[in-house]
Amino acid sequence: LLAVQSSGHNIIESILHIVESLPEIHPETAALGIGAVVIVFGLRKISRKIPASLIAMVGASLVVFLFSLNEAGVAVIGELPASLPPLTDFSMFNLDFVARLSSGALAVGAIGLVETLAISRSIANQTGQRLDSNQEFVGQGLANIAVGFLSGYPVAGSFSRSAVNANAGAKTPVAALFSSAFVLIALFTLAPLGALLPRAALAGVLIIVALGMINTKEIARIWRGTRGDAIIMLVTFLGTLFLEIAFAVLLGIMLSFALYIMRTSAPRVQNVVPDEDFKHFLYQPEKPTCPQLGVIDILGDLYFGAVNHVEETILEHLEKYKEQRFLLIRMHNVNHCDFSGIHMLENVVKVCRDKGGDVFMVRVSYPVRKLMESTNFIEFLGENHFLIEEEAIGHMFHKVLDPAVCIYECPFRVF
Repeated sequence: LLAVQSSGHNIIESILHIVESLPEIHPETAALGIGAVVIVFGLRKISRKIPASLIAMVGASLVVFLFSLNEAGVAVIGELPASLPPLTDFSMFNLDFVARLSSGALAVGAIGLVETLAISRSIANQTGQRLDSNQEFVGQGLANIAVGFLSGYPVAGSFSRSAVNANAGAKTPVAALFSSAFVLIALFTLAPLGALLPRAALAGVLIIVALGMINTKEIARIWRGTRGDAIIMLVTFLGTLFLEIAFAVLLGIMLSFALYIMRTSAPRVQNVVPDEDFKHFLYQPEKPTCPQLGVIDILGDLYFGAVNHVEETILEHLEKYKEQRFLLIRMHNVNHCDFSGIHMLENVVKVCRDKGGDVFMVRVSYPVRKLMESTNFIEFLGENHFLIEEEAIGHMFHKVLDPAVCIYECPFRVF
């Protein structure tokens, strides 16, 4: 935009270098770049239907052509090859070649997927479209396989090209097909004219596009939301200041994964009691609990990262209420369970049975029950230990618990 060579590796370094290089600004280049920004911004204020970006770039190219500004030091795109690239030469292809490139290819592929996910999610949020990440990734993979045969380099969703396409008014993926077709036509017919396109004008258009992608209302909503989302947004923003943008986005994704694991590794495990109407179980720590039976609500999935927390919480409950020998575990919030979860449940059952008690379950989801069947947990616990919730308390009072304790010794009327 200003004809100043940036030597920084991040935004902060680049800004400092530009400030130090202000005396070296090329006036004609700066005028073209700033002029392109003003034209695009002004035309969009008049009407979003006007192809502002196209008008700005064509106008800048005409100015360069009429006044021969390319000879005065204005950087232009330069001559474009009016031909297609050759097919890839596979004569050097061998296992050693694959081994040397595999680690780098994996890194490039991962960063490409991150860029694609970030830009596609951003545009989907702006347009209200439904994003199918799997379809995006499959498309990117097929595209990269194809360019491997055509002397191409790895491709991904572009922060600049995709955003320019969307801001130009694209509504469907067909816009990308037309864009590619026009590029192919221009390659053979308009290559000499495209050579005079000033880079400053192109930079100005990209700046306007980037500014248009900033959604201040969405930023405010995220900031007012959960603390975790606010931290992810802040860390990602700071990452863009000190890292390359792709690595900043990758940092944000890794942090979101870490926070997700932290949240899911400590699901709530609550001792619940019936409400005043004896219709629903609620977490009411101020109310007394049954001395014989504990009703436990597990609010989360039982996978390897969460089972230690769940088991420790249940064992702490049994330690706190030493007279409780029976547990009724409500599983309606457990949508996923792996073998670690099955093993944890077996340990809890063994602890209760060692005390002369037992474990019963209600509202076990179909996928979890299928796993219990395939791992023989149902055989271990007993089919008759899976109860209907509405009938569970009555069943346990008449067939499991000691009625004498409930009638003559217990001062509470929990159930």
